[in-house]
Amino acid sequence: MKSKIKLAGVALIGALSFTAQAETVTEAMQACKNEKNDLKRLICYDAVAGSMNIYAGAGKSVDDIASEQPKRQPVATASKPQITEDDFGLEAQRLAAENLPENMSGTITDVSTSPRGDYIITLDSGMVWRQTSDDVNYKFRKGDTVLVERGALGAFYLKKSGASGRIGVRRIK
Repeated sequence: MKSKIKLAGVALIGALSFTAQAETVTEAMQACKNEKNDLKRLICYDAVAGSMNIYAGAGKSVDDIASEQPKRQPVATASKPQITEDDFGLEAQRLAAENLPENMSGTITDVSTSPRGDYIITLDSGMVWRQTSDDVNYKFRKGDTVLVERGALGAFYLKKSGASGRIGVRRIK
């Protein structure tokens, strides 16, 4: 065991002295390739790799390194998007904004039902709302005035003017 350690040490010293005399890394690698003993060849390759890492970038000055680093661009700040009534109810599909109205009213221009029996209500502003809950059994008709209110956690409710109760809705257009 001691003889193997001594042999490895001698090979390491020999490889280091050999790579120190080599003119290029390619020549040092070629010399390692020609070594027949596996252990000596491995030690030689390790020595060449170690000598490459020690001096990497040693010839550069601090000014050279600083000029290589990319210049930082000023940070751009996003402007708040203009929010109109057309954006009412589309927060999940667009960026949320702070100054949205709490409610809005409109007149029903079209009423249809989904295959599941839920109301699909089109308002005069072009908004289309779909029923998500059936808490109240309303009969919506074309020309009815309704109020759409904002609820907690992104919920919206549609209420028929002059009636009590409300139904949950979500905007689909």
